[in-house]
Amino acid sequence: MHRSIRMSRRGFVRLISFLTAGLVVFATMSCVYHYRNTLAKRHIETNYLRSLESLSMSMDNIKTSLNKGIYSNSPQMLSEISGRLSAEASSAKMSLSQLPVSELNLENTNKFLSQVGNYAQSISKRFSDGEELTREDRDNLHSLLSHAENVSNQIWDVESMVSGGHLTFEQVVHNVHEVGNSGGSNAYPGHVSSGFENMERLFKDFPSLIYDGPFSDHLMQVSPRMLEGLETVSKEDALVTAKKASGSERLEYASDQGGKMPAFAFSDGETNVSVTQNGGLFAYMLRYREVGEKQISSDRAIELAKAYLNSIGHENVVHTYFEQSHGVCTITFAGFIDGVTVYTDTIKVGVALDDGEIMSFDARAYITAHHNRETKVPEISGEEAAMRLSPQLTVQNAKLAVIPSSGEHERFCWEFLCKSENGNNVLVYVNAKTGAEEQILLLRISDNGTFVV
Repeated sequence: MHRSIRMSRRGFVRLISFLTAGLVVFATMSCVYHYRNTLAKRHIETNYLRSLESLSMSMDNIKTSLNKGIYSNSPQMLSEISGRLSAEASSAKMSLSQLPVSELNLENTNKFLSQVGNYAQSISKRFSDGEELTREDRDNLHSLLSHAENVSNQIWDVESMVSGGHLTFEQVVHNVHEVGNSGGSNAYPGHVSSGFENMERLFKDFPSLIYDGPFSDHLMQVSPRMLEGLETVSKEDALVTAKKASGSERLEYASDQGGKMPAFAFSDGETNVSVTQNGGLFAYMLRYREVGEKQISSDRAIELAKAYLNSIGHENVVHTYFEQSHGVCTITFAGFIDGVTVYTDTIKVGVALDDGEIMSFDARAYITAHHNRETKVPEISGEEAAMRLSPQLTVQNAKLAVIPSSGEHERFCWEFLCKSENGNNVLVYVNAKTGAEEQILLLRISDNGTFVV
């Protein structure tokens, strides 16, 4: 009898052990499924937020191009600006189509995006044919700019709500389905609904735009010049480069990246790094972590970024502009050769303002454009080039620079920092060979950085 009881106790212990093991397995699987579900939701949220941010940036670019058009004083410049307007409008429509806004009627918004670039093209054509731009033309550009500014503000309000965690697109999609199933008409709760609907109402009294010429959104794809003729490297060699450049020994191979710049992607869960498959060049890095309270200045961040570039072999560069956002100072560097700033060869470095850690690195533009260049000598003087500027601008400073054109070529220019009649800082680039007005940029200076748009 005593042995039977002992066996029962042993069986009971085994039963408890099996049940415990089963519960552990069940809990583990539940955690795995919950983790995967959370990752999927985050992926959806990230994609929606990326589209919303892209839409916001496209509207800002439209606003910027219209502002530049007001200061333009040559057919060539106005033609280039109108082309950019068309491309940015097309990009905005694409981003808008990727958001869960199908239940809202945004006909007027899409109409504006389709026609704004073409209107600029129509007055550009008249300018090129010898007609002078009238005061009415300038007033129309001001009107377009006013509408674009209002729309941009509305979209940034929505983006701020989402990125600030006050609303998720999961909530938006859930409400779309619930309202759709119940036959309701308001697809969005609260701020998101009012944001997009207010944006639509901004165009209620917007007149039809008459234009000539087709709408074009073609953007030329350029093959990276630095990768020409370079042999393919192994994943193992690329990983060595990635670890050295990022300082992370925990990096592992993640995937292959295609496109014009094929690369090996590596990750350690917190840091993502890309190394080109041809030549094994360090192309991109991004770290993910919460940045603490600001402890270092933007000047110190620039020093740390420059030191980092020197340590990985990028020495002939000069910092141009910087931006502070979410605790990170992102500095744009440009090539600097024989006293000429080469804006085509740009590298961006992000520095955490709490401890100075390098948070991001992007040399894809540099890899695309950099090549051996001959010494540049201007054929017209700075004084001659300054005579080509709009009478609305007063020159503050002048220097030589290489800038990108709308195609695969570059332009050697005089860069003029100017002040407009209403106090705006305007950068104008005049071809140092032909005297043609090549590009207009607007300079914005604030506590968060110096921006060129």
